[in-house]
Amino acid sequence: MLPEDDARLLLSERLGASRLRAEPDAAEQAIRRCGRLPLALATVGARLSCRTDLSLSDAADLARPGLEPFAHEDPAIDLREVLGRSYRDLPEPAARLFRLLGRDSGAHLPLAAVSSLAALPVPVARETVTRLDHANLVELRMGGRLRLHDLLREYAAERSRDTDDQPVRQAATRRLLDHYVHTAAAASAACHPHRENMPLDPPRSGVIVQAFAGPAQATRWFVAEPLVLPALLAEAVAAGLDRHARLLGWGFSEFGQRRGPWTEILDVQEVALGAAERLGDGLAAARCHNSLARAHLRLGHDGDAVTHFERALRLHADFDEPVLEAHVHLGLTVPLSRIRPGRELGHAVRAMELFRQAGDAIGKPRALNNTSWWRAKRGRTSATSVPPTCCRAATTCTRPPRRWSGSARRRRRRATWRRRTRRGNGRSSATRPSATRTPRRSGSGRRH
Repeated sequence: MLPEDDARLLLSERLGASRLRAEPDAAEQAIRRCGRLPLALATVGARLSCRTDLSLSDAADLARPGLEPFAHEDPAIDLREVLGRSYRDLPEPAARLFRLLGRDSGAHLPLAAVSSLAALPVPVARETVTRLDHANLVELRMGGRLRLHDLLREYAAERSRDTDDQPVRQAATRRLLDHYVHTAAAASAACHPHRENMPLDPPRSGVIVQAFAGPAQATRWFVAEPLVLPALLAEAVAAGLDRHARLLGWGFSEFGQRRGPWTEILDVQEVALGAAERLGDGLAAARCHNSLARAHLRLGHDGDAVTHFERALRLHADFDEPVLEAHVHLGLTVPLSRIRPGRELGHAVRAMELFRQAGDAIGKPRALNNTSWWRAKRGRTSATSVPPTCCRAATTCTRPPRRWSGSARRRRRRATWRRRTRRGNGRSSATRPSATRTPRRSGSGRRH
């Protein structure tokens, strides 16, 4: 794929710089449709150069889907024919993998996902992808991540429809979705160990579930995957795999709530919510409403946030999930304080009660702090409205136990002694034990 300036230069050499300057928008459209692929630009340039009587947009006819705009009577620059020669030279395992990559989610996949898609061991998948890379049909980037150009992906999809049966394509889709559902769950557990676990079915045969050494590695995986997630959700819905769509939304929700981007979270959670509703899963729908509310809150849409929080609470009324319900009450306090002032305190108190009921050591101090804040904001700081120990209790709950090493204990004792000496509350320097060393004993045991 060429840089943008080089792609424009290649098209200019075919058509002339004056023609591109006369229709800059059509020229940009042609470059985008070609994806800056040299062969596609050469094909479009050859077609446009023969029709000087038409505008660039009319002559190219780039609005047609698929590879039809890049067909040419000369087989040397016909895109489908040129790609076909490279494809026909592949051994069957590599050709099969290339066909399976002809899906929207196949444009950006890590090696573990490619292995799951084709049901191959990781070393075999790496060798196969390397062969495709040498044939210029895919691009293998650093870190083992595969990238497939849009036009090559369309060609792979054509070959898959012509060659592979529907059950074969469906099985590959299920394996790919299984990989992402289980890997997202593992990454979420590594990043957020206090989060509740979601029951998952065992992955299908041939699926590789990626393991994570710690939160840093899991975070890097989450950061790299948003490009794939929308296409995966669309594939799951199109294949009728609503459970996978719901679980994908759940797996990415906690990380997305902390990092954004919020508009994309809205799109993901709307798809997951639709899947949960089709499945009749009220608890999953409540989770989706909670995630949607928090994304709206980040975007400043307080009314929408309150609506989704309240829908989540209505759904939680049918389930015994005090911790999840408490988090909804806690989140609702923020937008409610801005559009319906005075009603947030009741939800904060309810969250505190639910966390206490569940014995949640993480949520309880948050609710205590939240309740104290809203009571203080309302000016209710008497002993009957704010327990005097409320904030101290929140601090105590969140403070980790302090462990002192030997040297730290000695430094702490010396610091305490200095403070007492300065204040005059401890022993004076005159009564401080002498630092004079005890004389050594001679060999006879007598002092010198």
